[in-house]
Amino acid sequence: MERSMNVFNIQQFKMHKKGPEKVLGNLEARIMEILWKIGEGSVRDVRENLAKKKYISFNTVMTVMNRLIGKQLLQKLRKGGVYCYKAQVTRKTFCQKISESIFRELLHDPQFFGMAGFMSAMERLDQNTLKKIENILKKRH
Repeated sequence: MERSMNVFNIQQFKMHKKGPEKVLGNLEARIMEILWKIGEGSVRDVRENLAKKKYISFNTVMTVMNRLIGKQLLQKLRKGGVYCYKAQVTRKTFCQKISESIFRELLHDPQFFGMAGFMSAMERLDQNTLKKIENILKKRH
């Protein structure tokens, strides 16, 4: 079972970024992407993957990975004499939880959220996306 995340508040949302970088720092997002891809790995494993693009010190990677534990995104497991890290949530669940957080914040702020703005955004969606939303709503009832 995937745990709740302690990762997001609306002030941290970066609209211009892509994927997990919308709510995580650049290095945090890159580390999560690596662990989602490889499943689990040591600091050394993650650092080697990161180093393919740019040198990053072992201590920096370890510090950021420990911050991700605090955000309840990673868990630390002892395997033999080495600590391994593993994502506590799938990438899909991460994105879903972030979306839920954003909508919850918007819905509870009457000055920011207006039904007219929501409907205007919905009108600009393509038919395929609207059908997906409709199917999700049908499953909820």
